[in-house]
Amino acid sequence: MLCSSYYIVCPVQQAKFGATAIREVLEETGVKAEFQSLLSIRQQHKHPGAFGKSDMYIICRLKPVSYNINFCPQECLRCEWMDLKELAYTSHTTPITSRIAKLLLFGYKEGFPNIDLTMRTLPAVYSGLSYSLYHKELPASYETQG
Repeated sequence: MLCSSYYIVCPVQQAKFGATAIREVLEETGVKAEFQSLLSIRQQHKHPGAFGKSDMYIICRLKPVSYNINFCPQECLRCEWMDLKELAYTSHTTPITSRIAKLLLFGYKEGFPNIDLTMRTLPAVYSGLSYSLYHKELPASYETQG
């Protein structure tokens, strides 16, 4: 779990990424948050923690609506708000944490549409069902036929 200066990133194991990320962050840190976007997906085959199977780690960008941390000691060893630039360039973190922090720095500087995967709900081919499709934002001129 990564707590940055404005965003919290956490692993999600269910199909409804946003709702799951919000719930997990609240349970593990006590911080209330709103889903902003899907930011990244890590895929690793033969993952030791997944009994040698493939593992997917979904990283969401959330916006906190509360800032007081009351973390669960069974879930987290430590939890604190950190300066994002410091987190991006410290040698005391994992490669994935450093990379995600750098993505967030880029998003702050150049705009989050440059890094976010947005979600659209689309009708499935099965009657009455729908699905969530995550992708880079599509320009408005491509949304309608023209």
